[in-house]
Amino acid sequence: MPVARVLRFAACLLGAAAATAWAQATTTPPSGTNPPQKPPTALVEGKVVDQVSGSPLKKTALTLRPNGTGKTVATETDEQGRFSFPKVEPGTYWLIGQRVGYAQQYYNGHSGTSYGAVLPLEPGNEVKNLVFKLIPNVLISGKVLDEDGDPIARATVTALRYMYRTSGRQLQSAEAAQTGANGEYSMSVPPGRYVLMAVSTATMMQGLNAQAAKPASDAPEMAYTTTFYPNSTDESGASASEATAGQELRGMDFHMVKVKTYRVRGKVPESTTAISMLQLVPQGSSQTARYAPRMTQVQSDKSFEFVGVVPGSYNLMSNGPGGVNITRQPITVDDRHIEGLVPVLTPMGQLTGTVAIEGQDTPNSPQGTPTTPPGSQTTSGPGVTPPGSVAGIMVGFDSYDNGTNPSAITKEDGKFSIGYIL
Repeated sequence: MPVARVLRFAACLLGAAAATAWAQATTTPPSGTNPPQKPPTALVEGKVVDQVSGSPLKKTALTLRPNGTGKTVATETDEQGRFSFPKVEPGTYWLIGQRVGYAQQYYNGHSGTSYGAVLPLEPGNEVKNLVFKLIPNVLISGKVLDEDGDPIARATVTALRYMYRTSGRQLQSAEAAQTGANGEYSMSVPPGRYVLMAVSTATMMQGLNAQAAKPASDAPEMAYTTTFYPNSTDESGASASEATAGQELRGMDFHMVKVKTYRVRGKVPESTTAISMLQLVPQGSSQTARYAPRMTQVQSDKSFEFVGVVPGSYNLMSNGPGGVNITRQPITVDDRHIEGLVPVLTPMGQLTGTVAIEGQDTPNSPQGTPTTPPGSQTTSGPGVTPPGSVAGIMVGFDSYDNGTNPSAITKEDGKFSIGYIL
């Protein structure tokens, strides 16, 4: 019996030793190797200040946006304008700041429209004492008055900036505001050179109301039209205003004047279905009529009427279930009302195509992963797709004569479709 106990005890010891050895063999990595570890994160700390005064800015929304790999993270500055991104995945990032009274801005950007510098963050990096200088906006304010000096309520004031395209210099909208009951307006815009323009909302909305009574004669009707600061009805007479960071431009008052306008009446063809709205689109690049579009409703009997149309050449455009249609022959308004117009509406132009990268058999690889030469790096802006990809590329037209610039963004396969081509 003692011998049997000893044998059983020895067998138990051997079994336990074997189990321990098996467990070690399945959990311990081979000698000379290390288990995979997640790369350490990076740290970004600093403060946000006003570029002009140097004062710290609390409640500033900050975003680290990856330019390629990485993860978008966000935070907000504290009472002393300080911020911290404690655990940032390695990668290259854009730091973006935004606050009330300041334009959205990229770190080290010279203006609200420049990307500035990226932050390359390696594993374990600690970027401290970073100073982000936000450029304060410009405050523009004033009144919109009529020819007698009385306030005009619900007028729309737009701040325009000149942009340079291949077709030449064009005005583009930057910000807009509406006047209150006392005719006052105010807006906050980034520093720059601006042309201010006022439009009477009441005049613009005339065509959307019920059809007005037919004028008693062929005489023109007087109505407020687009006015450029201080009191020009044409952009050639506009006075541009230079605004520096943090400046206040007060007393930017408009004195609107009435001009001769006319009506355009007609009927859409009976074969035309499901069109409820029409718009007169001015030809040429003039902003005078472009920012004060004339729109009207199509009545149940297919009739329509535009009110307050200033002299010029126009295309008539409709938007319905079948898409956007437009007249190819211009409608010219001279010195009289137009009656009995029957427009011939045809679909607007459309262009489709594909963008491919030279040297690639297909826009993207078969697995959907862009093919990129080894060691290559992207130099594009924030939020872009990986190098070698053809997704997210803007393709468009730059008109020389009608002021339109239709464009489209390429899809993952590089295909695009540009519509609304005049």
